[in-house]
Amino acid sequence: MIKITNHSNSMQMKNVLNTFKFIFIIALFGLIFSGCASTKVTSYVNPEMVNHQCDNVLIEARTVGLTKQKGIEDAFYEDLSECGFPSIRSYDIFFPGREYSEAEKKKIYRDNKVDAILTAKICDAGKTKSYQSFTNYYKIGNITTAFSFGGTSSNPWIEFEAKLYDAQSGEVIWVAGATTKGSGYSSFLNLANSMSNSTVYQLIKDGRLKDIKLSPPPQKRRGFKY
Repeated sequence: MIKITNHSNSMQMKNVLNTFKFIFIIALFGLIFSGCASTKVTSYVNPEMVNHQCDNVLIEARTVGLTKQKGIEDAFYEDLSECGFPSIRSYDIFFPGREYSEAEKKKIYRDNKVDAILTAKICDAGKTKSYQSFTNYYKIGNITTAFSFGGTSSNPWIEFEAKLYDAQSGEVIWVAGATTKGSGYSSFLNLANSMSNSTVYQLIKDGRLKDIKLSPPPQKRRGFKY
């Protein structure tokens, strides 16, 4: 057992505690400005197709730009794969530089055993600014020092719509609207992952994916929350 009795050791202990406080604040600052995102989803099931469940889904991102299309489709594909549901990305079976007739599409769906189309469409996007600041005080002897830091972050957001269609009839099985919000350091991929994660969760919750349930709740690599 060790007792700290002299002034020198007491000062050393205070310095150590101050160091830990500083590290904690830096970590908190990093969390607030890190590349994270969150999504809120509102969904509805077509009452005329309430018993319709899907076996194999084609993922189709309806957005401008091949990079964004690939990012969204990859995110949905990973989330669906992680919960054990078969899916195909549209760019795997449709060449993005070609137009296909409806008859051609339906044949490709049949050939690949696709029974439903899951679309994700970005309706609106933008950025909001926010300011975060922190101050920590250090006292050494009779001297108190204040350390302050902060900054303005430009936080991206996306409003999107997801729909699940029957591959042959084109009838809408399920529809959802959502908003994804990120932090100042969120990339488009962070937003796409959050968008996909929450949408797939809602699809399972609404019972649209055959043989996939919300329990048991495994912890997934990309943070999939059942």
